[in-house]
Amino acid sequence: MPRRRMYKPVNVSGLKRDLGQAIIIKYARKTRHGKIARCVPSDAEQWNLIDRKENEGTDGKVIYPTEEIAQGAARELAALVGKPHRAYPCNRSKTGHAHITTKY
Repeated sequence: MPRRRMYKPVNVSGLKRDLGQAIIIKYARKTRHGKIARCVPSDAEQWNLIDRKENEGTDGKVIYPTEEIAQGAARELAALVGKPHRAYPCNRSKTGHAHITTKY
């Protein structure tokens, strides 16, 4: 009698997390070493020489090159997880980069 193969159940939350990471990697700005660029305050902001342009909530957020690209990523993430995402421009940016949030 042939043996039946046993399949592991698919971990849906892990699959969604992996797909979400793939979406972020696809759209995010990359450093010259290929890593995802993240938003950090300037040295002057960190040393309190000037006022912070953004609150601390944006520190470490993924940078998207333009607001249009961030909107595309937000649409894909919203379709994947079923929770609305929106793109917004960063006040700290001199070149006009954007971030994604789930807050409205």
